[in-house]
Amino acid sequence: MPPSFAIRRASVADLDLVFRLHVDSVQAHCGSHYDEAQMQAWFAERSGENYRSAVEQGALWIAESEGEPVGFTEFFPGLISMLFVRGTSSGRGWGRRLLNFAITGASAGSADPIRLESTLNAEAFYRHNGFEALGPGHLSRPGGVLLPTILMVHRR
Repeated sequence: MPPSFAIRRASVADLDLVFRLHVDSVQAHCGSHYDEAQMQAWFAERSGENYRSAVEQGALWIAESEGEPVGFTEFFPGLISMLFVRGTSSGRGWGRRLLNFAITGASAGSADPIRLESTLNAEAFYRHNGFEALGPGHLSRPGGVLLPTILMVHRR
């Protein structure tokens, strides 16, 4: 019997949990595509409070398997702004299931294609799930550190 899987709306009580999931995912998956300075800057001056606005807007969701958090996503109409899976939860299909949930949610209230900004390591995952690359992007971090990304779109 496959393990249970559920996605629930995040609450303010989950802010630190989401931060820990985010850090875990980046550390587990991104190191092969970003240098040490970029990895160090990724969460500089950040905490669970950075997710408060998304939680208050009802845009942040946590995926759980057997009651344990395995990842999270944040989306708005036409935009998936974050999707991260815990390192030890990779390769089990949770990311795909979370992405399908986010695509459905981001589709509500928008007829436009769904946009996202992929980390370099996740580009193949998104391509495999129907997204196409539009071109390079980047996220800015403290100290002027840039994290290269790939702007992508899913045309429904």
